[in-house]
Amino acid sequence: MYTKKDIDIFRELLAKDDVLILTHRNPDGDTLGTAFALKRLYENNGKKAWVCCSDKPSSRFEFIIDDFDMENCPFTEQCVVTVDVATAGMLGDRFEGYSDKVDYAIDHHFTNTKYAKKSIIKADASSTGEILWDLIKKTSIKIDKYIAAKLYTAISFDTGCFKFSNVKSHTMIAAADLLKYQIPFEDINRRLFDLSSLEQLKVETEVISSLERYCDNRITVLYLRQRTLLDYGATELDIDGISSIPRRIEGTVVGITLKETVEGFAKVSLRSFDDRVDVSKIAAVFGGGGHKRAAGCLIRDVNFDEDKKNMIAAAEKEWVRIFPDGYFE
Repeated sequence: MYTKKDIDIFRELLAKDDVLILTHRNPDGDTLGTAFALKRLYENNGKKAWVCCSDKPSSRFEFIIDDFDMENCPFTEQCVVTVDVATAGMLGDRFEGYSDKVDYAIDHHFTNTKYAKKSIIKADASSTGEILWDLIKKTSIKIDKYIAAKLYTAISFDTGCFKFSNVKSHTMIAAADLLKYQIPFEDINRRLFDLSSLEQLKVETEVISSLERYCDNRITVLYLRQRTLLDYGATELDIDGISSIPRRIEGTVVGITLKETVEGFAKVSLRSFDDRVDVSKIAAVFGGGGHKRAAGCLIRDVNFDEDKKNMIAAAEKEWVRIFPDGYFE
């Protein structure tokens, strides 16, 4: 449900000019797709807008940005808008100075800290792309094929090609509406979910061979060391999709992926495949957050081995709390 205040905020932000649109660090399909759709909305109304990000996007998302320079805004911004950014800390190192300068935020994370001066937050939406499409429809704004494709990309990515539990009938209706613009949805989904570099496949094989399972094989833990990347000549951009591996392993209820950072700490992605398990609570133990079914954190305690050990202990503790008598379907 969108309130009159939400609509008023949306109209107000669209009236701005010289707009800097910021994505979250390590950008994904939702933040990028939504950002570039919003950029085109401004341009279609004769306004200037630019998209920037702290980190270079994975090659998986190159088709969204089209060689766009996301490092340098060519004008002095008069307005700052974030999309799909739950906390100011998620802006990344390059834009940490904007933490108190964000004018508007559009987001679908219930963990949003309301850091922006004005926000449109819908935690029941599948994606930020879905929110932007809803706002466009409610304000009767005409869009083009480019905007439709970017919004479809955002929605498809954050729903795992419409396979995740965040998909509702409204999500499917939104996707159907966007298909009316003759967008290349088959190519979009192939680029998002089917293509992998050879280096990525080699790394995934190594990661799968060393996976660990806990709590009667219901918790699957994958870990990736920096030396594995070096062994196979892979980069951070080649491992973007490994956190989705646990969902493909039969019997897995909770998937945990730990990636060793160059500093030796653990970047953790958590996924739940049972509504009774809220992985954001596990992430919160280490200062992270996210959604009930998908969360993450960065553990900087001691070193990767200790961080991994602490994460597994926290996951087992939460598991026993939820299922004291054992897991049941």
